[in-house]
Amino acid sequence: ANLAAARAQEGEALWLRRQTEAAVAASVVRAYVENRYAAEQELLVQKRIAALEDDAEAAEAFFDIRIADIAMGSGHFLVAAMDRVEQALAAMLVERPLPGVEAELAALRAAATGALGALAETVRIDRDALLRRQIALRCLYGVDLNPLAVDLARLSLWVHSFVPGLPLALLDDHLVQGNALVGVATVRELKAKFAGAGMALFPVDARSLLGAAEAPLRRRARLMDTTIADVERAREAMREAQAALGPTRALCDIVVGQQVAPERVRFQFETWPKEQARIGGHKALRAAREALAGLDALHFPVAFPEVFLRRRPGFDVILGNPPWEKLRSERDEFWARHF
Repeated sequence: ANLAAARAQEGEALWLRRQTEAAVAASVVRAYVENRYAAEQELLVQKRIAALEDDAEAAEAFFDIRIADIAMGSGHFLVAAMDRVEQALAAMLVERPLPGVEAELAALRAAATGALGALAETVRIDRDALLRRQIALRCLYGVDLNPLAVDLARLSLWVHSFVPGLPLALLDDHLVQGNALVGVATVRELKAKFAGAGMALFPVDARSLLGAAEAPLRRRARLMDTTIADVERAREAMREAQAALGPTRALCDIVVGQQVAPERVRFQFETWPKEQARIGGHKALRAAREALAGLDALHFPVAFPEVFLRRRPGFDVILGNPPWEKLRSERDEFWARHF
């Protein structure tokens, strides 16, 4: 009995020590990220806005920064990024009030006070909270393999950008579940695949691959999720955009599936213009999805098409833990764990 008690005590001490070490490590990472990337984010936003002399253009570009954490966990780094970007944008509005942005924030405030009704006089709506809500809705993206982590990250951003009177913004299209290590990362990868197949002249770019989703994406971008009806319209636009990207998602699956199981996934990419409309029933797609089963492959251009359709395609900042050791690519070891 004494031995069992001693072992239990020892196990508890070990657990506490590991928890402490984890907390210290998290603190170090947090300090590193918040200080290392803060200046870069702020400078990036400030330079872009300052370069635009027209107030209307500056207002349109005001929230045009895209930040991603592709292993976001519960979203702590994204919350820190939200704070840093909010501080930078608030400072810019002090120096240069932009009528378009001020009107947007005023519309949010009016919607919130209208929803609160008689309670509006007893609730304070901070300007900072209005900015954080727009940053969460427009600027922040995240991926995690764990579905629970995705839910926690959404909750973290909701809590930190909460505005009394307004419904929770739809973040389903910004914070998603998937494996960021398996999938197509950029449109350039697809372009290289077609070039390798002797189709360098075939127009493989963001517009040709993702353009079918532009109309619902534009509708989504105009919504500020100030009412439940707005949130439902945003959700419908999101579903429509993803449905329009079905052929491109299939193409990405085939490209990655060929890397996983080249002997089973056979597709002649020069036939893509002809096969695109009926790719859903192609045997190469079935073989690719069988090969990728259980890997939760995530294709960034399909998951976040609006990021790759912008004037500056891709993310401006990617957050993550700083490497504690020299980075190594163990490709064979990675695939061996799954096959």
